[in-house]
Order: sequence, then C-alpha cells, then structure tokens
Amino acid sequence: MKTVIRRFFYLFLLLLSSLLGAENPTLTVGIYNNAPKLFLDEYDKPSGFFVELLDAIAKEASWNLNYVACDWEECLAKLEKGEIDIMPDVAHSKEREKRFDFGREVVISSWSMVYGRKNNTILSILDLDKKRVAVLKNSIQFTFLKEQALLFDIKPRFIETEIFSDSIGLLQANKVDAAIINNFFDTRGLSIERTNVFLNPVILKFAFSKTLDPYIKQNLDTHLKTYKVQTSSPYYIAKKKWLEQQYTHSTLPSWLAYALLAITLLVVLLGGLVAFFRYLLNLKIKELRENEKLLIVQSRHAAMGEMISMIAHQWKQPLAILSMLSNNIKADIELGLFTPENALIFHEKISYQIVYLSQTIDDFRNFFKPQKEKQHLKDFNEVIQNALSLVAPSLENNHIEVSLSLGKIENVLLHRNELMQIILNLLKNAKDAFDQSTQAQRHIHIATFLRDETIVVEIEDDAGGIKEEIQGHIFEPYFTTKGNLNGTGLGLYMSKAIIETHFNGVLFFTCSKGKTKFTIQFPHKGKPNES
Repeated sequence: MKTVIRRFFYLFLLLLSSLLGAENPTLTVGIYNNAPKLFLDEYDKPSGFFVELLDAIAKEASWNLNYVACDWEECLAKLEKGEIDIMPDVAHSKEREKRFDFGREVVISSWSMVYGRKNNTILSILDLDKKRVAVLKNSIQFTFLKEQALLFDIKPRFIETEIFSDSIGLLQANKVDAAIINNFFDTRGLSIERTNVFLNPVILKFAFSKTLDPYIKQNLDTHLKTYKVQTSSPYYIAKKKWLEQQYTHSTLPSWLAYALLAITLLVVLLGGLVAFFRYLLNLKIKELRENEKLLIVQSRHAAMGEMISMIAHQWKQPLAILSMLSNNIKADIELGLFTPENALIFHEKISYQIVYLSQTIDDFRNFFKPQKEKQHLKDFNEVIQNALSLVAPSLENNHIEVSLSLGKIENVLLHRNELMQIILNLLKNAKDAFDQSTQAQRHIHIATFLRDETIVVEIEDDAGGIKEEIQGHIFEPYFTTKGNLNGTGLGLYMSKAIIETHFNGVLFFTCSKGKTKFTIQFPHKGKPNES
C-alpha cells in the first residue's frame, strides 16, 4: 500500500512540474573507458552498451544527459559527493551501498578472468603467489582477490591501474605477470592469453548519488524492468550490438549440486579440524608440562600440531582447483556452454580431488595410530618417502628444493611412526631455519645408506648453520629459538631420546660452511629395546 501511495505522489509531482512549465531535468552521468560497456570513442563521443541503454531511457523520460569523463576512482568519488548524478556499470556490494544508492533492477551479470602472457603457467589461483598482478584500483575484483590471497596463503604483488587497458598494457610490456580483466573486455588481437581462473561473479547496476531525486531513480528502474521483458526493446538491441553475448539457461544436474555442497563442507571441515586439534593441543600441552615423565606424549601432540599444518598445505592446492572448477561450471552455465559431456568431465575432475583429500586424511590417521609392535619394512626408504610426502607441499611453498640419495636397505624391523616423527621434525626445523635465513640457495639433501650393518640417515640443509653459542643447548628440553608461539623446545630433545632408547642408536649434528647436517645411526641387525 505504501508503495502505491509513493508512486502516486511521484506522479503528482511530475504532473505539477509539467503544469508549472518546469524544464526537463539535466542529469550528469559519469563515463570512464571500459569498452564495450561504456567508453569515449575516437571522436570523444559517449558510446557502449550502458550509454545506448541510458540514452533510450532518457529519451522516453524526457531527461537531458550530460556525460562527464573521469577515471574509475574519480567517478566514484564524484558520485559520492553528488557532483554527478548517475554512474553506470557499477558492481553492487554492501560496502558500496553506504556510499551510493543502487537501482533495484540488475542490468547485467559479470565476472573477472585472469590473463597472462602467451604460454603462461597460471593454472590456479595458487600460481599467483609472488607474481606481479595488475588489477583495477578499488574494484570489486581487487577486494575479492585480496580475500582469496589471505585464504590460500599466497602473496601476489598487486599493481593498481585506473582502467583495464592500462592493465593489459602492463601485461603486454612484460611489466606484470598477470592481469585481472572483466569478461566483456575485448582482448581479440592482443598478445595475451586467458587462463582458466575465473573470479568473483558480480551483478552490475546503475548507481546514483544519494542526493538525486528518488522519482528519477524509480523511473529509470521502471523503464529498465519494462525493457527486460520485451525481446525487441532497446535493452536487447544494445546488448546484442555491444556485448555479443547470448545467455541461455541450463538445468543444474542434481549430482553437481551435491558436489558443490561437498566442496563447501570440505572447506568447513578443514577449518573445524584445524581449530579442534589446536584446541586439544593447547589443553594437552598445559596438562603435560606439569609432569616431566609424560614428555614423550607431549612431543607426540606437538608433532600433531605440525602435522595439521602440513595437511593444511596439502589441501590448499586441491581446494583451489575445486574452487576453480566451481567457477568454470557457473561460467559455462551463464554462457550456455554447459553440456552433458562437460558435466562428465567436471565430475571426473571433482571426484579425483575429493579422493586426494580423503587420502590425506587417511595418511594423517595412519601416522597417529598407536603402534606397540615394530613393523617389518621390506624397503626402509618407505619411511623417508612417506615422511617427505607429508611435508613436501610446505617445502615447495617456501621454494625449498629437496634432493635424495637413497641406498638399498631391505628387511628392517622398527617402530615406523616414531622414526617418521623424527624425520618430520628434522625437516620442519630445516624449513624454519630457512625462514630466518637470507641464503639465496634453499636446498635440503637426504641420504640413506648402510655402513657396517648400521643404518645411516643424513639430513643436510644450507640455511646458514647453527650459531656456535647455542650448539651445546639444542638437545636440551624446552630450549627453542622459535619463541613460545612457534616451538615447544621438545622436538630435538625427544628425537634424540627416541633414537637412543627405542633404536639403540645415536642422533648428532655437524656444522660446516653454512650447512647443518643431522645424522641418525642405529643397528640394522640387533634387537632394539621394547618401548
């Protein structure tokens, strides 16, 4: 009822102004270069989809339009101050509602794509880590990309531009590695290549100054709504002419809805799993510090915290791929390209990533499964390979190269998980040492061999060595150089205790020329003490 009364009021005002001989209102419209949606042509004449649509509405509504050229950020600032009345081609967001008013009617939907140079290697959002990325200043896609960078723990180097053509110019000049461009921008004939990474689907509307007459805003919405239900209206004529996109709607398969739900649940599960185990870890550490006899258990839970961090690293790549597949499915549906054949391909790719995530959880469970009896290993190097597979994503993300020299060691009886815990602890310590090092080279070498019926494992890094003043303390309990938040000071102490007590062996280190080598030795034959 209120809406009806309001409409009659606006009509009354319009009729009154006509009777009084008021002139047709002149509206100031911001325009920036974002072809083909809106731009100034070679004669500085306003052109593009939004211009043609708004001109048609203005003609029917008896408005005079005064287009004002400005850069994107400048246009938004003028709109907020009331210096211009209407700004076309604005992505709607809750934050922007605080600055401007938006029409109720959606004009078109849009999304962004990542472009690279020819033969680029950008396969997922993770590949933007430490890359130079050109992105439109204060745009929706810039905000979204910064949020995704935090989520996936990547650090792109953002280069802000005023218009999309500047981003493409930087990419063509090899001054950036990638550029974020919306799907309507015409890139034909340019020496750049679209990747498979889609970002942030959004809806585009007309934005208004908050000081603009409400009747004008409602009138524009009314005309737009009418145009959208008439297939021969100026809306569809302009859309066909400028955007060259014909959207068709596809039915979303039921299995796809379940797959997308599964992806969401996996993300939630990861966050919950990390939070839950951190909570348990904190409780256990507080309890076990009160009893020196339970150091072995405390060390085990400290290793659990490290393992969860490793799992998080392993999940980032498949989760990023699942996110990309989800965006690709949405894009195909919007573009009318979604077919049963595509559905099967997406189903296979999604299933593969889900199996990989499930296998990661199985590896985690097997690592922490209690083992009272020793295990017989036909190939001793399985322990090294399994430990390395758990920590490899973390090492790769930190650009640490690992080389192996694995000798032939067969038929070994030992506590497999305890040795894995020691190997993982030494590899994690090496990674942390690189974090505090300025060395250009980042390399870890792992070697295994037999020497006089003694199994030898060597793990050597070139992170700068251990300072001489602390070398005599690193095997002491609670001694750490990482701070209370990053280390318990039990890793090396318990590693040494386990090797000596359960393996009848030794653990020691040597430093030389900026390199640190930890060596594990224990008998291949002979009977270790039972734990």
